Amino acid sequence: MGKQEHEPVFEQASLWGELEQGETVEYGNCTVMNEPKLTRLKNGSLLIWECIIAVSPDLFHMEQAGTYYLHAQQEKAAMAQKARLKPGDRTMITALHLPTQEVILGNGEKQVFNHLAVTNILVLSRAPRISTTTFEKRRGR
Repeated sequence: MGKQEHEPVFEQASLWGELEQGETVEYGNCTVMNEPKLTRLKNGSLLIWECIIAVSPDLFHMEQAGTYYLHAQQEKAAMAQKARLKPGDRTMITALHLPTQEVILGNGEKQVFNHLAVTNILVLSRAPRISTTTFEKRRGR
């Protein structure tokens, strides 16, 4: 009998698997970068919320600077949607760390994506809301 060689098994962590893992951390100086997206899967059984935030370091957490991708499912997604976040809003986020994702770009640079599973959102200040109705645009406001 010959020696059996085992090929290494590579697994990609699923962002939609177990979100409740990792260390809970509070990010206190966050700016919402994009319009949050709420998605309900076709069968209606899974509600997913996603958003990107920029975290600026504060006096007590100098290492927290960077861009983070927020994820929430089911009840946490509904809670996140109720916060009605818009780009420019300042928030305090409590979240669980998910595995970071490293991608090698075509030019050889390495891009790191930080993912967090949201457990709580506190809105500190709102960005000015601008009406986007057709009527308001025509009036020149």
